[in-house]
Amino acid sequence: MALTATRASRKPFTVQPLAKKTPPKEDSLDEILKNQIDPQILDVAREAAGGGSDIFKIWWEGATQTDRAAAMTIKDELTKLRTDADNEQAYKDAMS
Repeated sequence: MALTATRASRKPFTVQPLAKKTPPKEDSLDEILKNQIDPQILDVAREAAGGGSDIFKIWWEGATQTDRAAAMTIKDELTKLRTDADNEQAYKDAMS
């Protein structure tokens, strides 16, 4: 069965594809959070992570949910700082 413009008209009808609309770019949740976070919270989290896993754990347990959410936006950085501090401490322990 052929597709026609109307029942009465027998002219063939060509289906045109819909134009692809791209939605406007929205900031990711991380970007929104980073713009609303107090930089001092991140500095304290970095300092705690720089002290190693034990110090960071103490900070984490005492942190508010807001502080924890802020820290999660820089999770990779904090993990690297903790790992570096732990490795440095292990090296010092091995040398003494």
